[in-house]
Amino acid sequence: MSVKIAALAISLLGTASAIAVEAHRDAATAPVSMLEMPADAPDTDAAAQPSDGQPLDGQFFDGQEVGIAPEQRIERPQTPFGELILNPRKAKAVDESALRYYAAQKDRKRVDAEIRRIRSLAPNWAPPANLYSTAGSEQGEQPLWDLFGVGKMDELRARIATRMAHDPNWAPSYDLRTKIERQEIREKLMVASDAKNWAQVVEIARAAPHIFLCNDIDSIWRSAEAVAELQDKAGAAAIYKTILMDCTNADERLATVRKALVLLSASDVQELIALGAKNADGTSEFEPVKIDILRLRIGRIAARQAKDDVTVAELRQFGDLAVKNQSGEDTGLMGWYHFSRNDWTMADVWFQMAMQLSRDVKLA
Repeated sequence: MSVKIAALAISLLGTASAIAVEAHRDAATAPVSMLEMPADAPDTDAAAQPSDGQPLDGQFFDGQEVGIAPEQRIERPQTPFGELILNPRKAKAVDESALRYYAAQKDRKRVDAEIRRIRSLAPNWAPPANLYSTAGSEQGEQPLWDLFGVGKMDELRARIATRMAHDPNWAPSYDLRTKIERQEIREKLMVASDAKNWAQVVEIARAAPHIFLCNDIDSIWRSAEAVAELQDKAGAAAIYKTILMDCTNADERLATVRKALVLLSASDVQELIALGAKNADGTSEFEPVKIDILRLRIGRIAARQAKDDVTVAELRQFGDLAVKNQSGEDTGLMGWYHFSRNDWTMADVWFQMAMQLSRDVKLA
């Protein structure tokens, strides 16, 4: 698991994205201040994870579906941000003896340097919450948590600064500090992503890979999108694969594959689908994505952008689902498919059905 984040980012992101982020390479080793303590502490937000660290029924965990033999375990991929562990319970232990010695000596400079050193070797390592004595530090913090809860970050920082000025012996709890930092990183990443500033998204994620946790899936999705938009499709695929190996929320897993469908090749998406767990009826949890792929194929054929390679069975499956779901869009697509094949009779049947379900004037 020991990796050098900067080196991997440069080698895996490719020339274009590496050049874009190289100017900010020192961000990952910046000094740690009061409100910028390492944010990869034990994550108390991870309530969505199974309490015992075990996979939910029918889901994958560490690339292994329940019941699959150890020899069939899937190797963890290297992403542009190193080998990520999205479930903090799975991070390997590291030697913290020097760190605890410096903390006992109250040597904060050496503590900060040791934290940075360990993080360079194990990006998902979490500094101990009890590293320094925090007795009494959480007293009277509820108003601060209330501000955090409603997202009033500027007011929260001002309150903390005022209290520290009046009481030099007080400091916000470790938990509050880390959550403040994580929230600020998330917000910066979101702003860059919304602006389609892909290089900046990668820069932010590269400097803070510890924010990649299953309970903050949106940040991971946005980072994967940025990597893909910078033409590192393999890197994006590795991130999506890591999500499916570590995260167990069924809706988010399905959404992950659907997002990959927009950005990656069909072969990459098929590899992700292969990581799906089996439902009770033997179908894949990603069965809806298979229909999405079939819909795209039929649409390209209807638009005369691809050769007709849809089988009779696939066409019947899609048509049956279109009727079952009462989908005006899909029944209309069936009409356009037959229209592209000059099968006017079948095209008219499907168009008539679609017009009953949709007000699309193009179907008239």
